[in-house]
Amino acid sequence: MQIVQTLKSIAHYSNSLNKVHRILARVIRGWSLKDVEKKITNPKALTLIAKEPTADEISRAKNMLLIHAMSDTAEAFTEGLLDSLLSLRKGFLIVTTGRLGEGNMSRLFGVSHLPTLMPKSRVAYLYMMLAHRGESGLSRTAVEHHRGVSGT
Repeated sequence: MQIVQTLKSIAHYSNSLNKVHRILARVIRGWSLKDVEKKITNPKALTLIAKEPTADEISRAKNMLLIHAMSDTAEAFTEGLLDSLLSLRKGFLIVTTGRLGEGNMSRLFGVSHLPTLMPKSRVAYLYMMLAHRGESGLSRTAVEHHRGVSGT
C-alpha cells in the first residue's frame, strides 16, 4: 500500500508528466539500492539517486505510472463500460487499438495500441497537459497548429 501512496504522491507533485517520470525513475532507482543507507545526509545515496535517469529507467517509470492508473480502468473494463473502445488487456495494461485496428493504428500513429485511461485519473490529466503544452518533443503538433491558427 505504501507503493501506491508513493506513486500517487509523485503523480501529484507536478503538472509536468516528464518531470513526474524523471522523479519516479529516481525513486525506483532508490528502491533498488539495497546496500546503501537511504538518508539525505548520505552523500553516496544522494549521488546515486540524484543523477539523471537513463532512457531505460524512464521507460520503467512510464510503465509503472500507467499500471498505477489502471485500477479505475480495470473496473470500467470489467463492467463493460469500455466495449465501444474495443479495449483489451495487454499485460498489466488495458489498451485500445480503436476502430482502426492494430495495423492501421501503427501505420498512422507509430504505435499498435494506446493505454486506456479514465478521464478523472491524475495520469490522464498529466498526459492531457503534456499534449496541450507541447512537452512531447514533437514540433507543430495538432494542438500547436491549432493554437497558431486560432491565436490562443
